[in-house]
Amino acid sequence: MAMMFVIPSSLRDLETPSESGDHLCAQDVTDVEKLSASEVDELVKDVAYELVDKEVWCIEEQDVFDKVYSLIRGFPFLEPSARGSLVESLCSNLAVLITSITAQSHASSESTEDAAYMLQQMHLHRNALKIYSYFLQCVLIMEEAAEVKPVLKATTGKGKKVHPRKEPVPAKWSWDVPRTRIVRLLATTVEIDLRHLYSMSQPENDFIALFAEAAFLLLENSAYTKEKDLKDALCNILAACAAKYGYIVPVTSTILNLLHKYEHLSVHLAEVVSMAEEKYHDRGLPMSILRGIGHINPLDLKRDNFGADSVSSFLVAMAERMARFMTDNLSIITPHLNGESYKMRNAIVQVIGTLLAKASKDSSGDVAGDEMTLLRCKQGMIDILLDRARDKSSYTRSKVLQTWAKLCVESAISIGHWNSVVQVAVGRLEDKAAIVRKSALQLLTTLLQFNPFGPSLRISQFEYTIQQFKEKLKEMTSIYVNLNEADPHLVEPENRVGVNRDEASEEVNGDQVEGTPNSQFDHTDPSQIQPEPHEPNATDTGGLERSRAMVASLESGLQFSCCIVGVMDVLAQLLASSCSDDVKHTITLLVLACQFEIDGAQMNLLKMLPLVFSQEPSVCEAVEGAFAALYMKPSPSETAQNLLKLALDASIGDIVCIEAIVMKLTKNGTISQSTVAALWNYFTFNAADVTPQKSRGALVVLCMAARSKPQILSSQLKSMICICLSRRAGEDSLIARYACIALQRLSDADRVGLGPNHKIFSVLASLIIGPGLSEEVWYSAAEQAINAIYALHPTPEKLVSGLLLQFCKSVFGTFQEIDIECSSRGVPTASDNGVPVSPLRVGFDMIEPRASHLSRFLFTLAHIALKHLVYVESCVRKLRKQIADKEKAAADTVAAAQFSDGGTSCRLASSEVENIDTELGMAASEDARIDSLLERTAIEIISGDRSQKFLIDDMAPIVAKICRNSGLMQQYPRLGSSAMLALCKLMAINGDFCDQNLQLLFTVAQSSGDSAVRSNCIIALGDLAFRFPNVLEPWTEHMYSPLNDKDRKVRKNAVLVLTHLILNDVVKVNGHICEMVLRLEDEDERIRNLVKLFVQELANKGNNPIYNHLPDIISRLSCNSELSQDTFRNVVEFFISTITKDRLKEALIEKLCQRFPGTSDVKLWTDLSYCMAQLNYTDKSLKRIIELIPKFQNALGEEEVVEHFRSIVSKAKKSANPEVKGMAHDFESRIGKFHEERKEHDLAERNAQAHRSSACESTGSLHTQCNEHVGGRGFEEQCELEDSRAGATVVLGNIADTNKNAGVTAEDETNTLGINRLEAPYFSEELIAKERMKQYLRSHDSHMTADTTSAINENPKSNTDVTRARSLETSLKLIDKMNDEEADTVGKNTSGRISPNATETHNEVESREKRKKPIRRIATNRSTSTPQRTCSTNFPPLARRRVMNQTRLLAVNVREQEMKGDSWRASSASAQLEGSVNEKVSFCWALSEESLQSH
Repeated sequence: MAMMFVIPSSLRDLETPSESGDHLCAQDVTDVEKLSASEVDELVKDVAYELVDKEVWCIEEQDVFDKVYSLIRGFPFLEPSARGSLVESLCSNLAVLITSITAQSHASSESTEDAAYMLQQMHLHRNALKIYSYFLQCVLIMEEAAEVKPVLKATTGKGKKVHPRKEPVPAKWSWDVPRTRIVRLLATTVEIDLRHLYSMSQPENDFIALFAEAAFLLLENSAYTKEKDLKDALCNILAACAAKYGYIVPVTSTILNLLHKYEHLSVHLAEVVSMAEEKYHDRGLPMSILRGIGHINPLDLKRDNFGADSVSSFLVAMAERMARFMTDNLSIITPHLNGESYKMRNAIVQVIGTLLAKASKDSSGDVAGDEMTLLRCKQGMIDILLDRARDKSSYTRSKVLQTWAKLCVESAISIGHWNSVVQVAVGRLEDKAAIVRKSALQLLTTLLQFNPFGPSLRISQFEYTIQQFKEKLKEMTSIYVNLNEADPHLVEPENRVGVNRDEASEEVNGDQVEGTPNSQFDHTDPSQIQPEPHEPNATDTGGLERSRAMVASLESGLQFSCCIVGVMDVLAQLLASSCSDDVKHTITLLVLACQFEIDGAQMNLLKMLPLVFSQEPSVCEAVEGAFAALYMKPSPSETAQNLLKLALDASIGDIVCIEAIVMKLTKNGTISQSTVAALWNYFTFNAADVTPQKSRGALVVLCMAARSKPQILSSQLKSMICICLSRRAGEDSLIARYACIALQRLSDADRVGLGPNHKIFSVLASLIIGPGLSEEVWYSAAEQAINAIYALHPTPEKLVSGLLLQFCKSVFGTFQEIDIECSSRGVPTASDNGVPVSPLRVGFDMIEPRASHLSRFLFTLAHIALKHLVYVESCVRKLRKQIADKEKAAADTVAAAQFSDGGTSCRLASSEVENIDTELGMAASEDARIDSLLERTAIEIISGDRSQKFLIDDMAPIVAKICRNSGLMQQYPRLGSSAMLALCKLMAINGDFCDQNLQLLFTVAQSSGDSAVRSNCIIALGDLAFRFPNVLEPWTEHMYSPLNDKDRKVRKNAVLVLTHLILNDVVKVNGHICEMVLRLEDEDERIRNLVKLFVQELANKGNNPIYNHLPDIISRLSCNSELSQDTFRNVVEFFISTITKDRLKEALIEKLCQRFPGTSDVKLWTDLSYCMAQLNYTDKSLKRIIELIPKFQNALGEEEVVEHFRSIVSKAKKSANPEVKGMAHDFESRIGKFHEERKEHDLAERNAQAHRSSACESTGSLHTQCNEHVGGRGFEEQCELEDSRAGATVVLGNIADTNKNAGVTAEDETNTLGINRLEAPYFSEELIAKERMKQYLRSHDSHMTADTTSAINENPKSNTDVTRARSLETSLKLIDKMNDEEADTVGKNTSGRISPNATETHNEVESREKRKKPIRRIATNRSTSTPQRTCSTNFPPLARRRVMNQTRLLAVNVREQEMKGDSWRASSASAQLEGSVNEKVSFCWALSEESLQSH
């Protein structure tokens, strides 16, 4: 018996004999590398001959085994022919061996031969199979390693290169065919029952590992997975190894490992797992892999995005192939729904969607219990999908919506869940993520497209149908109840009725769901569903249940329709989204909703039209496609009818948008010639059911199409003149206007054929000056008629001059007679001024001038003046173009001449001419001459020439005078509107005339009672700002006034005009933009949207205007007392949201912090802190705000301010950056510390104020008694008396010696000054304390200055302390100054006041004045060093004294803190001192001004 072959760990291990010696190993190994090519070929041939000539198990013989081993070991060094021969021999013998094993396995079960012989044969076959399989697996590994071997480029040590060992590089050979054959043989090997070779036991794992290792190795190459045969063989190998031979654990671990390494293997490994379950009916491998995935740490999947993607694809592929298995074991992977990897959550959502789709198509519920279990599983999965629509990841939310859309397409959503899905989609339309909104729009589109409720979803139709069915159902129910009462034996059991109800409901739902994909074509209109007359019998309960099911279905349809209608407002907002995907999918949904007749869809589609001017090409294409889908029909007549109906119902803005779309559709051929012909038929009344309005609509559409193809109008020019300008002008008031527009769009060839005496010009002239049109439409028609004259007439100035003169005569009563005979015959004649006379012209001889005639004349006058300026400018452009063309032609001629003859002479001539032109300045002078002519034209139109005056020159002052007459404008509103419009047009022509009447224009714009006039004025101001920016610049502030107008249209026009001016840099952005900002809270939604659009566009400008002016805007808004807090916060929040750059946010934080020290207004502090809280903080910005705490520490005593700063801290704590969190904690602690200290200080200040108030009250009672004793005084006299007493008492100690020398006692002194004895101690103590306080501060003044200087020398960076020290010095000087002013004021007030004692003599007065001289002298001496305020004498003395007392207390507090060594408290008190001084002095000045005004 041959020795046993054991699978080695490596090939060269076969050269090592086993310890027991009973294992087959290589003994006589030949080194193939040292053999010559001929010797190698001889060896290969010898091996091949022996393998063929002998039995298949001859490879177990030692000599054959040694030769084969030698060739396999040296396989990389073999030539291609030798390789092919060796592989072919091994594969052939393995194939024969497999056949022999199969035959032996069948024979062993039937034969009764000797058992020993059978065991010997099994041993031989087993050994041979292992040897062949092992050697072929080695060949596979060697070849694959050779193909994917990387090039070594490593370096080691200090830059030393490693030279790899030289590898053999034999000639290339075709490995694809041998590889496929080897893999197929290995797959066939594992497919046979190998247990017969092992006495019905499992083969050893090392043998099975050969096949699994080779299969996994080849699967790693993505190219091999594209070959179906090779890929199937590899999958069979792995499935058999795991399921058939129990090699589950290694295969599972390898699959999980490969899933994290190779993305392309997900689907193929899922195929391996499904094959193991389907082919071998073993769930061990899929269960093991699923548990392995369930045990993966979610954090690992979050870090490994590649692995998460691969695992997700694997799970989805498993769900598609093994739906029932995944349904039963879904709970194993659902814990990942709570994990951090959104990709795994996406995978589970996709798995659930796939399982639900499979379950809707699979009806293999054999047992009722299994069916109920499946229903519960389905309901659980649906609940998961509904709940995951609120996932924290936008990708998962989007995937959920996409899954629902897929289920909708596959008819896997029942009617019971239909509206729940709709609610989910509607709720996600306002999601903050664009991909979620896109998926929600797509889901709604799919739900609408595949809805099971019919092609018409009008709410009224559903309500009508439901009402009919409910009435019929009520009748059927009453009849059924009566029958049951009459014969109780006919009542069926309760459970039977329930079964019938369920069956009927399922039948209805099933029918509706099955028809879903083609529901828009298969279902009927709900309003057309009529309940059939039916008389139920005793046993007919099915009809009753089906009717109930129908009512339930219709109610679901009604709810669905209501949901779609309710979402129209959101869709209108999405049309204005900045995301192009939102706009495109919203348009698609609206088009579909319009086709299903959803209420409100048509109105929202009109909001889509302005998007044709979008800068996004995809949005423009979507609008054009939607327009074509809605209005372009196969029938030209139907298309024409749709277009003209749309044109008739559209507004002016919609007409402009429709015109742009029609132009593009005409240009690309979507609107065909047949459609144009159908429109002409409608216009000329050659179609059925044509009305004058339809005819006008057809002309409007034809005018639109003529913008891109003017030839459309050529064939029907006479028809337009005949129908629109003569016969039909009186019937349809607007058709004349559109006829004039159509004339302006004639082709150049058609215009050439129109001479100056053509009939069309007489018709246009009569249209302007004739009374044929009503007052409402004449202005628009006359405007277009004048435009048509300037567009078509070869010399329009001659025609309009005669027309204007004729109109003037008709209005002012000097109209000449008209040839009645010619008029009656309809023959146009020419008048003296050259104007063709029309048959429609009517004389004005006997008609007195009326306001309406004057209004028309002024309108015509101004419009002709403006159009004439435009005409001159167009002529100038043509002239310049001709000059440029001539210069280009001359240059081309010179270049051609240079090319033909070498160019010497021409070059010299041209250079000489150019030099002469340059010296003479001919080119520049020509341009200057043209410009001067243009300026002269603009002047002469309004002001006339030096030698003569023109009609417009004479009428311009009249127009201005009419506009100044407010009574006339109020009496004749139409005349006023026309006069103002004429004035605006004339101002747009001449800058001097504009400057003269600009004040009048602003006055009318603000005070006119007609909103239309105010709107026209603000629009005219916008035009004037473009034309004469220097003239309008001083009036910029007044241009913001119309924003507060009471009329909505005026405000809207003001917003539009200012938006246009600011965005085009005509008007600079300044503080007045606050008026624009307040329109964000306007009551009109249109105005709010316009202002939001303006702010967004302004934020996109390069110079960052919003960032530059936002602090000023905040301050202005905060100071506006009429502005509510909510309005302020909404406006500021929107503005701050436009600042997105971190650099600008950091700078804005600093700007806002700088505003705190400049004010003591608590409201402004609160508003500034709120604005700072709306910003997002990074580590840099948070560090900066911590540095700026001293700027706003005084405001931290307010609770609301602190709350805003704490919200900043809460935002920063949510950051993932630990540094930011640390700074947030530091900022929070500092805020808390400053807040508590500020609260303590405020409490102490309130207590001191209360003490002072009580003291003042007691003093006030004494003053009242004194005043009553004297005879009564006012408040100012009391204050002056107290001030004089205080001034006298301040220096009691200093002038004691003087009083003694003069023989005057203190009692006499006080009596002389009029001080009551009871009051004297109080004033003496108070003022003596003040004196001591001042001496104390002065004694330490030098000490403080020295401390400050030393602090600067020690720490140069302590600028804050130095500044506060200087502020303290300034405050002390201010105290001295106020004391000096007080003393001086006391002297002045006392000297100039009449004594209240009427009995006082002249001598007593003189003696009192002498005694006051020392006081004035002291005050004068003290005040010489410090200049005084000129208005300080006007301060109310009592208020000034209280201010000084408070300031002195603060100064003492500063010095006490410095003496204690508390530098922070000292600096804080110094800042409070500085703020208090500034604030209180300003308060005294305000009181002084109030006192002056009251006096």
